[in-house]
Amino acid sequence: MLATYRFRHKDGTYIWVESNLRSVIDEQTGKITGMIAISRDIRSRLEQDKLLHRSEKMAVVGQLAAAVAHEIRNPLTSVKGFIQLFSETKQCNEEYMNIVLNELDRVEDIIFEFLTLARSHQEKMETIKIDELLKQVIQLLQTQAILVNKEINFLVESNIPPVKGDSNKLKQVFFNIIQNALDAIDEKGVVFVRLYSNDSRVCMEFIDNGCGIPENRLESVGEPFYSTKEKGTGMGLMTSYKIIENHKGKIDIDSTVGEGTTVSVSLPLS
Repeated sequence: MLATYRFRHKDGTYIWVESNLRSVIDEQTGKITGMIAISRDIRSRLEQDKLLHRSEKMAVVGQLAAAVAHEIRNPLTSVKGFIQLFSETKQCNEEYMNIVLNELDRVEDIIFEFLTLARSHQEKMETIKIDELLKQVIQLLQTQAILVNKEINFLVESNIPPVKGDSNKLKQVFFNIIQNALDAIDEKGVVFVRLYSNDSRVCMEFIDNGCGIPENRLESVGEPFYSTKEKGTGMGLMTSYKIIENHKGKIDIDSTVGEGTTVSVSLPLS
């Protein structure tokens, strides 16, 4: 048996020690007659682990900062160019102004998603009827889908038990997933939303018949600023993963190129 503990030194300080314990067994009786412990000071190893952990955290922060800077720099370059053009021509082109406003909206969206991810997650837990919540989100997106000749079908079992959660946060998750599915399908495509339950969880499947995601790219889905969409930031799905994790739930994605994608979400019963 391996044990790690603090040992009080004679000068009053504490030393981290790791001990490997073995039983001494009497060969005749088969009973344990004693214990042998081999111990070693592991302070230097723990310090190295601490430095390594700090280094890994700084590397992640650096990668995230670089990604944020890259994502924001692109629209700001466009904004800066058009403002310089306005300054030189002394007139404002309405078409160019719309481009500037759209790019500023994009910067705002990136910053909002980043702040949502960084903000402490203290969900307001309440009893939720998940079928009604999903129906609200689908109704919201159904009109948008009809305008581009797409369809959302909602299949729900009867008597879905309630769950505990933050309704606004869960709405955000469902909105992100369904919107991604709509973006993935072509005209006349269909998104199926299936809701069912078992003994311990409420389960949702969001199924589209879109282009699918290659297996080598599927591993990166959910990482910040990684997106299969041309103008996607990847932050929406990453935020969704975090929200579901805070609800003690789980998200799984299964996809086949040319056939479509299934996003499965499960939440524990209240």
